[in-house]
Amino acid sequence: MSCLVGAWFFFATVILNLVWDNNLDYVPRPPESFSLWLIKIYGAVDNDDIADLEIVYGMSVSFFVVVTFTFFSLITWRIFRKGRTAGWRGKAKSETSNS
Repeated sequence: MSCLVGAWFFFATVILNLVWDNNLDYVPRPPESFSLWLIKIYGAVDNDDIADLEIVYGMSVSFFVVVTFTFFSLITWRIFRKGRTAGWRGKAKSETSNS
């Protein structure tokens, strides 16, 4: 199971990063001050270093989005599976077994 989760995180992160790299107009840009700070921390001196930094930043943000989406999806799935939503699945199991 953990191997499947790891594969999901890896492939979803890479695919999301590729989609975002190809559609930069739809992705919010970080503030310029943050970008300059990140370039200074990373130690980028030329365009190749900045391109590497863009990949690292994009993968990091994509990984965060995938993990957050997966977490909330699992929580939602467990809530609906256990029937905790009031009235959504009808009567609870304990109410029907009293007959």
